[in-house]
Amino acid sequence: AILSQRGRPGLPMASVADVLAKYGKVAVAVHVCLSTLSIAGCYTAVRLKLPMDDMLRYLGITPPATDEEKLAPGMGVAAVSAGGNLLAGFLLHKALFPIRAPVTVALTPLAARALARARRFR
Repeated sequence: AILSQRGRPGLPMASVADVLAKYGKVAVAVHVCLSTLSIAGCYTAVRLKLPMDDMLRYLGITPPATDEEKLAPGMGVAAVSAGGNLLAGFLLHKALFPIRAPVTVALTPLAARALARARRFR
Protein backbone atom coordinates (compact mmCIF):
# COMPACT_ATOMS: atom_id res chain seq x y z
CA ALA A 1 0.00 0.00 0.00
CA ILE A 2 1.14 3.51 -0.74
CA LEU A 3 1.46 5.61 2.39
CA SER A 4 1.09 9.35 2.48
CA GLN A 5 3.36 11.54 4.59
CA ARG A 6 1.02 11.12 7.55
CA GLY A 7 1.23 7.32 7.33
CA ARG A 8 -2.27 6.83 5.91
CA PRO A 9 -2.96 4.80 2.78
CA GLY A 10 -3.51 6.94 -0.28
CA LEU A 11 -1.75 9.20 -2.72
CA PRO A 12 1.77 10.17 -1.64
CA MET A 13 2.02 13.93 -1.19
CA ALA A 14 5.50 13.93 -2.76
CA SER A 15 4.09 12.90 -6.14
CA VAL A 16 1.62 15.79 -6.16
CA ALA A 17 4.41 18.20 -5.22
CA ASP A 18 6.70 16.66 -7.85
CA VAL A 19 4.08 17.05 -10.56
CA LEU A 20 3.45 20.65 -9.55
CA ALA A 21 7.19 21.43 -9.50
CA LYS A 22 7.82 19.72 -12.86
CA TYR A 23 4.80 20.96 -14.83
CA GLY A 24 3.92 24.22 -13.01
CA LYS A 25 1.20 26.12 -14.85
CA VAL A 26 0.04 23.05 -16.75
CA ALA A 27 -0.57 21.16 -13.49
CA VAL A 28 -2.53 24.08 -12.07
CA ALA A 29 -4.59 24.38 -15.28
CA VAL A 30 -5.38 20.64 -15.28
CA HIS A 31 -6.40 20.81 -11.61
CA VAL A 32 -8.63 23.85 -12.18
CA CYS A 33 -10.29 22.23 -15.21
CA LEU A 34 -10.95 18.98 -13.37
CA SER A 35 -12.23 20.85 -10.31
CA THR A 36 -14.58 22.95 -12.45
CA LEU A 37 -15.97 19.85 -14.13
CA SER A 38 -16.27 18.11 -10.76
CA ILE A 39 -18.15 20.89 -9.01
CA ALA A 40 -20.47 21.34 -12.01
CA GLY A 41 -21.17 17.60 -12.08
CA CYS A 42 -21.71 17.43 -8.32
CA TYR A 43 -24.09 20.41 -8.39
CA THR A 44 -26.01 18.85 -11.28
CA ALA A 45 -26.22 15.50 -9.47
CA VAL A 46 -27.58 17.17 -6.34
CA ARG A 47 -29.96 19.35 -8.35
CA LEU A 48 -31.34 16.28 -10.16
CA LYS A 49 -31.75 14.54 -6.78
CA LEU A 50 -29.59 11.54 -7.67
CA PRO A 51 -29.03 9.05 -4.80
CA MET A 52 -25.70 10.44 -3.56
CA ASP A 53 -25.48 8.21 -0.47
CA ASP A 54 -25.46 5.07 -2.61
CA MET A 55 -22.86 6.51 -4.99
CA LEU A 56 -20.58 7.58 -2.16
CA ARG A 57 -20.83 4.17 -0.51
CA TYR A 58 -19.99 2.55 -3.87
CA LEU A 59 -16.83 4.67 -4.02
CA GLY A 60 -15.93 3.68 -0.46
CA ILE A 61 -16.69 7.09 1.03
CA THR A 62 -18.96 7.25 4.07
CA PRO A 63 -21.67 9.86 3.45
CA PRO A 64 -22.12 12.46 6.16
CA ALA A 65 -24.95 11.94 8.64
CA THR A 66 -28.02 14.04 7.92
CA ASP A 67 -31.04 15.17 9.87
CA GLU A 68 -33.33 13.93 7.10
CA GLU A 69 -35.04 11.52 9.49
CA LYS A 70 -36.32 14.50 11.51
CA LEU A 71 -38.02 16.07 8.48
CA ALA A 72 -41.56 15.28 7.46
CA PRO A 73 -41.86 12.45 4.92
CA GLY A 74 -41.02 13.58 1.40
CA MET A 75 -39.25 16.78 2.48
CA GLY A 76 -35.69 15.37 2.34
CA VAL A 77 -33.98 16.74 -0.73
CA ALA A 78 -36.97 18.85 -1.82
CA ALA A 79 -36.48 21.13 1.18
CA VAL A 80 -33.03 22.21 -0.04
CA SER A 81 -32.98 25.62 -1.72
CA ALA A 82 -30.79 26.60 -4.68
CA GLY A 83 -28.08 27.79 -2.30
CA GLY A 84 -28.41 24.56 -0.39
CA ASN A 85 -27.97 22.64 -3.65
CA LEU A 86 -24.79 24.54 -4.37
CA LEU A 87 -23.49 23.91 -0.86
CA ALA A 88 -24.36 20.21 -1.07
CA GLY A 89 -22.66 20.01 -4.47
CA PHE A 90 -19.56 21.74 -3.09
CA LEU A 91 -19.41 19.35 -0.12
CA LEU A 92 -19.73 16.38 -2.45
CA HIS A 93 -16.99 17.90 -4.63
CA LYS A 94 -14.73 18.15 -1.56
CA ALA A 95 -15.52 14.56 -0.56
CA LEU A 96 -14.36 13.38 -3.98
CA PHE A 97 -10.88 14.96 -3.67
CA PRO A 98 -9.20 11.59 -3.00
CA ILE A 99 -10.39 10.56 -6.45
CA ARG A 100 -9.58 13.85 -8.23
CA ALA A 101 -5.99 14.15 -6.96
CA PRO A 102 -4.64 10.97 -8.60
CA VAL A 103 -6.54 11.79 -11.79
CA THR A 104 -4.83 15.20 -11.83
CA VAL A 105 -1.42 13.58 -11.31
CA ALA A 106 -2.11 11.10 -14.14
CA LEU A 107 -3.50 13.62 -16.64
CA THR A 108 -0.94 16.41 -16.16
CA PRO A 109 1.91 14.74 -18.11
CA LEU A 110 -0.52 13.89 -20.91
CA ALA A 111 -1.74 17.49 -21.08
CA ALA A 112 1.85 18.80 -21.07
CA ARG A 113 2.78 16.44 -23.91
CA ALA A 114 -0.29 17.51 -25.93
CA LEU A 115 0.57 21.18 -25.42
CA ALA A 116 4.17 20.56 -26.47
CA ARG A 117 2.99 18.86 -29.68
CA ALA A 118 0.57 21.69 -30.39
CA ARG A 119 3.35 24.24 -30.05
CA ARG A 120 5.54 22.29 -32.51
CA PHE A 121 2.91 22.51 -35.23
CA ARG A 122 2.49 26.28 -35.06
